[in-house]
Amino acid sequence: MHLPFLGLSIGETATRRWLRAVGGRPDLPSWKRVGRRKHAWLHDLALAANDYTSVYEEAPAKVLMAQNRYSVEHVVPRSKIDDGSDAESDPFAWVMASRKANARRSNYPLKLWPDAPWEAVVENSLQEIDGEVHYVPPAEQRARLARKFLYAHATYPHGTDTPSVAQLRHLKEIVKLVHAHPVQKAEQQVADALSSLLGYHNPLLGKDAAEMLQTLDWEALLRGDPSSG
Repeated sequence: MHLPFLGLSIGETATRRWLRAVGGRPDLPSWKRVGRRKHAWLHDLALAANDYTSVYEEAPAKVLMAQNRYSVEHVVPRSKIDDGSDAESDPFAWVMASRKANARRSNYPLKLWPDAPWEAVVENSLQEIDGEVHYVPPAEQRARLARKFLYAHATYPHGTDTPSVAQLRHLKEIVKLVHAHPVQKAEQQVADALSSLLGYHNPLLGKDAAEMLQTLDWEALLRGDPSSG
């Protein structure tokens, strides 16, 4: 069920406000039990959408499917998710990638903010930032990935698995990038279809996205601040 954004109630924390907009924290099967639902929740929807492309190679979904090269890519790597969390089974945090690109990205954190003008960055390569290796996705795909990154970290408890030091340092830039870049048509179509299937949604793909980006305490949400819960 899609819940309308009703504004911030007195005493309401950032996490509660976010989950109210999501429609409640999802109750999903474990990753081992997702099985064929991977197709129903991602691959089939990608095929039905207009011009859906993978996030790293930017290859059409139809090509990857026809060549049997498709895979589920977790925007927040499964190895970085707390044991027992439904986050790894949540299709709102998935995108399609080729198996080769999925393996190349591995479990490295993503660079989700714009490159500085003086940086000589090669897309789909590795870059060391703040002492930690990051994977550099194509610039045109970073807002799409960032919407899922913000969703996953805001929706599920962190434990010790917070974003990287660089992701937190550039958090304002990530939020600004999402705000500045419109949702892709195929991205919206898949999200709408998922909402119809599962009964909740990513608020950053809804009508109240701009307000939530501007007013939510993203620093508290992504650092796992207990006071935001």
